[in-house]
Amino acid sequence: MNKLLIIHFLIGPVLLVIAWLTKIFPPKNINAFYGYRTSRSMRSEEAWKEANKYSTEVMIRLALSTILVQVITYLLIEDELAVLLPAGFLVLGLIVLVFLTERHLKMNGFK
Repeated sequence: MNKLLIIHFLIGPVLLVIAWLTKIFPPKNINAFYGYRTSRSMRSEEAWKEANKYSTEVMIRLALSTILVQVITYLLIEDELAVLLPAGFLVLGLIVLVFLTERHLKMNGFK
């Protein structure tokens, strides 16, 4: 297996491990290193906790979806494209994660 495919197959599982660790060990306090950090999520401890709880759940779903896309593209498509499609899916998914989390915060009164 070439290096590109090894990297390709690590993307989804690594994201899943990060999401799982964040779920098990959520950031306790607002910080600049660990957790979901946007201006809205860092305005209060309540917003911080809610944003991290919600975004972690979305990230787990995104990681599992990315793994599924990785397997499907590996089985059906040539090497380079099989890497680019899941990577693009992941980038789009992370953008959607931020959008959904910010909307969730806004809808729950965190302005």
